[in-house]
Amino acid sequence: MNAISSTELRNNVEKYLDRAKSETVVIRRGQSETFILTRQDDLPDDFYRAISIDESIGIVETGIRKNIKKQKAPQSNESGYIAGSSRLFFAILQV
Repeated sequence: MNAISSTELRNNVEKYLDRAKSETVVIRRGQSETFILTRQDDLPDDFYRAISIDESIGIVETGIRKNIKKQKAPQSNESGYIAGSSRLFFAILQV
């Protein structure tokens, strides 16, 4: 397994796609970025469980909405503090 530059890949795409059928190809772009080119058969088992960021946000939003519906109407004390409001606010900020 040898590392190649992104320029080398661009100039010889077919060669490295063929090579990736039998071995992992490491591609370096600049000093700080490294990529792996491999056959789909060689992907980790959990790769197929991956979801998009939009799907993730949708799942989180649905969960927050369900939790909000389950909670009773917030009650404030004498100081105006609403119990549980900081947790809800924190959850919304994370979305």
